[in-house]
Amino acid sequence: HHQLLVQKETKKSSYLRSSSAREEELIISVDDPCAIHDSCDSCINDPLQVCGWCDGIITYGDNSTCGEDGNGCCGGAQGFSECNVAYRRECPVLCDWINSSNPTCREATTQEISAGITTYADCDTISSWCLATMEFCNATELKCYTVQSANECDQTPGCDSSNIGCSNCTAPDESKYYFCDATKGCQGPLNRTQCQNTDGCDASSDDGSSCNPTVCLAQTYYTCDTSDYTCKEHTGSFPTNKTYYNTSAECSATCIQIDVSGIWRGLQINQNFTKDEWDFEFFTNSSVNYISRLDSTMYQGTYTIGELLTQPDDSNAAYAFYLTLNDSTLLSGLISDGTSQGPLTKFIYLGIPRTDGDATVSFDDAMRIENQEFVLIKCLPTLNYCDFSNTIP
Repeated sequence: HHQLLVQKETKKSSYLRSSSAREEELIISVDDPCAIHDSCDSCINDPLQVCGWCDGIITYGDNSTCGEDGNGCCGGAQGFSECNVAYRRECPVLCDWINSSNPTCREATTQEISAGITTYADCDTISSWCLATMEFCNATELKCYTVQSANECDQTPGCDSSNIGCSNCTAPDESKYYFCDATKGCQGPLNRTQCQNTDGCDASSDDGSSCNPTVCLAQTYYTCDTSDYTCKEHTGSFPTNKTYYNTSAECSATCIQIDVSGIWRGLQINQNFTKDEWDFEFFTNSSVNYISRLDSTMYQGTYTIGELLTQPDDSNAAYAFYLTLNDSTLLSGLISDGTSQGPLTKFIYLGIPRTDGDATVSFDDAMRIENQEFVLIKCLPTLNYCDFSNTIP
């Protein structure tokens, strides 16, 4: 009876209030039968098939309104009515996570649609994932993740089951930082965290977004590549386990292949030497045989010629010489560069210790009694009549 009385009123809006229903009821126009609906679904499925849902405020011809409370099913009145947004005949849905253990698919309210919350055409569209899962923002990575339960969340680093959601999970700071390293030159790009954890990088610097490589020069040095005897340029920290040069010229002056292969005849010249002839044969595969003609003692092993030991302008320029005999005796000495020659032969000096593990560090050192120094000669390859082959050890 109360509804009938309301319908007999003039075309003005009246407020219906009920303590058992909503605290604030719809503003109902007497000529708008659609206004009885408070949900989009019931609105657009009204048997009259004239109702539409407005996501804003409807104004009727008499300036009465409907939809202030977000319930905008008001499209069935006679005469002119206007929705200040637009009428629609479909009801988007969303996944409601209010109860994280039992998420549900429901209609999106006008307020939620206006707020830009993601919606979907129907519940079937989200049925595969609108389950008992929850999203959270990993505060360290600033990245959204999904877990299946509050218990799983509590066991996941960075997840707080009392603070579920990922609406404000912004991407990590993408700022790029560069800095000048006195040894390595310009370094970067680094993100803020990497910069803060790197010596020399200042994340608070105003000019950290760039580094001028023409001003910030990396430390340069050169090494000799003995595979092809060429100098290689490097940047960064100086090596601690190999010889290096500050300039290309220094490297080139010493990066010379020392070829001692062939048959050499020689004498000892160290203090208190024994009168004897020593014959050496150096092979290109780094093996060596040599013999004392006095007692016919034969020595066999392998050799390596290493780094320059004295400056190239020194008349006693020499290279490290490492001799490993077949009985594992290691003799570390030095050998001249092999460039000295006379009219018939070329000659070299070789200094080595007598005792396993010892080393001779200079030709003067090799002259001492406890060491050995040899002067060795080899026929020049251009002389057919000079032949030492019959002295092969």
